[in-house]
Amino acid sequence: MESLNALLQGMGLMHLGAGQAIMLLVSLLLLWLAIAKKFEPLLLLPIGFGGLLSNIPEAGMALTALESLLAHHDAGQLAVIAREAELRAGRARH
Repeated sequence: MESLNALLQGMGLMHLGAGQAIMLLVSLLLLWLAIAKKFEPLLLLPIGFGGLLSNIPEAGMALTALESLLAHHDAGQLAVIAREAELRAGRARH
């Protein structure tokens, strides 16, 4: 039972929000229209595929660069950003 629970938590489905679920359904609808119904496939196929990729839970594809950096806790890069922010704040005061 523990291994099944670990598998479910590792898949990211536990982190799926309502907005992501709706967007995944919309993306699947766009892919279905493009592939099965041949409705504007050159337009809908990349849009649907991009929607799928960007709404995968815990993939981090929809994060900004700063949000991604904060999520991965890279201390070296955070120190560089903090130092740069202090320099810019110092220039703004003078």
